[in-house]
Amino acid sequence: MKKILLFAFTLMLIIAFTACSPQANIAETPDFSVEATATAADVGRSAADLLKKTMDDQGIAYTADNGFFDNIGGFASTQTDGWLFYYNDELSNVGAADVTLSEGDTVTFRWANYDEAFGAFPDNGDMTDDNADADDDANIDDDANIDDDANIDDNANIGDGTVTDDNTVTQ
Repeated sequence: MKKILLFAFTLMLIIAFTACSPQANIAETPDFSVEATATAADVGRSAADLLKKTMDDQGIAYTADNGFFDNIGGFASTQTDGWLFYYNDELSNVGAADVTLSEGDTVTFRWANYDEAFGAFPDNGDMTDDNADADDDANIDDDANIDDDANIDDNANIGDGTVTDDNTVTQ
């Protein structure tokens, strides 16, 4: 009898610990993209119109507001992942509604992680050009501009000036 009670107690502990342990948060991601190639009949139309027609023809549900597509096929964009618009296989810097098609253009909505698609910003918030180096104790005051390849070394203080490619400061 003691063995049965010990076994039951052990089983209850295992179940309790399993139920209380953190579960992996694995979000579903779509295994599809939406792609269309413009024909002669599509010339002059927007990429958004062609993609809407493609999704309608394929029975893919979507929501769009002012040219912004935030849910395609039941997958809603989040703060970290979402649907990105590609024009001729390049990530577009404008929305699908702003692209006027020519024959042969390829337009695509792909699900992507934003950091992977756009490049993550460093944790320290430093978003300077890779070629502009501000070394230890450099202070750059209001209206100072650093051009490409400018290097500012230790204890450089610049007020209302511009550093040019040859490291000269103009006021």
